Amino acid sequence: MARNDGASDKTLVSVEDLRNFAHEVRAPLNALLGYCELISSECANKESADIGRIDNYASTIQAAGTQLLKLCERMLAADPAEGGVNLGAVDVADSLGKVVKMFAGIARRRGIDLELDIAPDFPEICSDPILLTEIVTNLVSNALRFTPSGGRVAVSAELDAHDDAVIVVISDTGTGIPADILDKIREGKRVTTPSLHGSEGWGRGLLITSQLCALLGTELDIAQRRDGGTVISFRQPLAH
Repeated sequence: MARNDGASDKTLVSVEDLRNFAHEVRAPLNALLGYCELISSECANKESADIGRIDNYASTIQAAGTQLLKLCERMLAADPAEGGVNLGAVDVADSLGKVVKMFAGIARRRGIDLELDIAPDFPEICSDPILLTEIVTNLVSNALRFTPSGGRVAVSAELDAHDDAVIVVISDTGTGIPADILDKIREGKRVTTPSLHGSEGWGRGLLITSQLCALLGTELDIAQRRDGGTVISFRQPLAH
């Protein structure tokens, strides 16, 4: 069927593209809705409402909304040939901190200890701030889906042995990824299974995250913890 809108040279968005985009916006949307519930709960009892806490919730909602807007803008404006990558100096401590803060409400409701382990004066990295946030958001969201109540999810960053790159690490004490599913994921296959908290996970999220890492010139390193759970990391060069 011919198009007459002057965009015949454009590639139509596929159903798979739309599903991937829906996956990417689901995590910040869940965080946003979770904090809305916290505000409603806080305001239900006006006598004990904590204005400072409500303001903190509101700022987190604003951050999640801003991330959603950036995702939409990137999808609308990115040149497929360029991959939509915009490299620059990024404050990794600030970026990781915002993601942890965004998921703090979800972690609290599920009884999971969500921690950030990075020095506030940590050196800047050369990365794309939107893609970096998207990658860490996916990994933290996955970790929370497969970590039981009473478990722990940790987000950290450390300098590599040569002090010329930063390794971002997301670890959890969850159920871990079965070896056969991990092999399929490493082969680029999507495997979807129910999580501990009623949503599906693993396949699509890790596949998308691997593709985002490739845009940044890195790849995911996925390992199983000896005591249960998963450790996922990726590298980014220091900013010069």
